[in-house]
Amino acid sequence: MQKKYRTKTSKALDEFVESRQGKCFSAARVSKYLKEQDIEVNLTTVYRNLDKLVDEGRLVRFKATNSDTYSYRENDEHTHCDEHFHMQCKKCGRVIHLEDDIMKKIATDLCAKYDFAINYKDSSISGICGECRAEHEKK
Repeated sequence: MQKKYRTKTSKALDEFVESRQGKCFSAARVSKYLKEQDIEVNLTTVYRNLDKLVDEGRLVRFKATNSDTYSYRENDEHTHCDEHFHMQCKKCGRVIHLEDDIMKKIATDLCAKYDFAINYKDSSISGICGECRAEHEKK
C-alpha cells in the first residue's frame, strides 16, 4: 500500500475543516486561515484543494444564500441532500437539514400546485439559528 503524501497546505486545510464543526465556510475564509498559519498559497490552490475534498466526499459544495459564490461544509451523516430542504444561519453558516415529514408534504404540495421540480441540494432557507440569537441577546 502506497503512503499518501500530505502537504503542509492539505494538513492545515484538514485542521481548518475540523475546527468548523459543521459550519459553512468560503474559499476566501480558508485562504485567510492559511495566511494566518503562515502558509502562502493563491486562491486557485485553495479551490483546487477544496474541490479535491469535494471529490473525495469529505466536503459538500453549494451556492451560499444571497451570494454568487460557493460555500463548503463538512459532509456529515446527511448524504442525501438532494432529497430535503435546508436552513442556513446567516451569522455562523450552520446548515440544518429539514428531513421532517411535514417538509416533504409541503414540497410535494408545492411541486404539484406550481408544476415545479425542486433542486433540494441547492435549497436553503435563510435565517438566524437559536445559538446566534441567544449570543446576540447576551450582548
